[in-house]
Amino acid sequence: MGARIGAAIKTVETHRTNVMSKLDSQN
Repeated sequence: MGARIGAAIKTVETHRTNVMSKLDSQN
């Protein structure tokens, strides 16, 4: 169970990083 939560958090962190990079590229 803990591993699944950890993987989910990691996915969210990666997605957020990608979104931030995309926003930075637009500016």
